Amino acid sequence: MSDSSADLFSKADALLLRWRGSSPLKPPEEYPILTEVIGSAEPERSVHVATGIRDIEARVLRDVLQAIEPRLAAIFTGGEQGRLEDAVKRLAAELAGQMSNDISGLVQEAVRQALERELARVRAESTGMDP
Repeated sequence: MSDSSADLFSKADALLLRWRGSSPLKPPEEYPILTEVIGSAEPERSVHVATGIRDIEARVLRDVLQAIEPRLAAIFTGGEQGRLEDAVKRLAAELAGQMSNDISGLVQEAVRQALERELARVRAESTGMDP
């Protein structure tokens, strides 16, 4: 350290001693060291934290339900029931159209396969071979 730093620290120590009194304060004899394990404080704290988290979750759930309850009530009591019914009708019509197309495709494929088998059978009979 340079002389100016040492001088500054000595002045700071003198100032602190003047405010504290003549003897510096010592930590209590039973002051815990960082490596010591404190047994009883942690479990109580974790129980309080877990209880606090449950309280917060319950409060958030209650607040969310209170916030969406009027909206859900409006949907199911008729405020938006007409829009909901229209959406269901459109969805049902769209699904019916898709199912009709799918069934039509399946029927066409089944007919094609049946015709191929029947043609193969007829050809095999006309040539005198087993299919």
